[in-house]
Amino acid sequence: MSIARKKLNVSSSISYNKNVVPGFTNTEFTIWNASISQRLLKGNNLEAKLSALDLLRQNKGIINYGNGNTLTTGAVNVLRQYFILTVAYYPRKFGKE
Repeated sequence: MSIARKKLNVSSSISYNKNVVPGFTNTEFTIWNASISQRLLKGNNLEAKLSALDLLRQNKGIINYGNGNTLTTGAVNVLRQYFILTVAYYPRKFGKE
């Protein structure tokens, strides 16, 4: 889902993951990420963006590995919930003097 205005953008995404292997415990988790960004300056050349990742604090990933007649599957811990602030500048003066 994304809500966009001329200079403001709010977005959110949810990913549901389920790994089912007969004879093993099911692995299920949901990852929810969200961000908000704002364009600044006269030509919208500067962007400030705040992102929040893994809002539900699931901290999980799935590992599947097959070799010969052996299948390995399970859940692994990945990056914890974190926030990131990004600032980007876009000059947009290509071919202009």
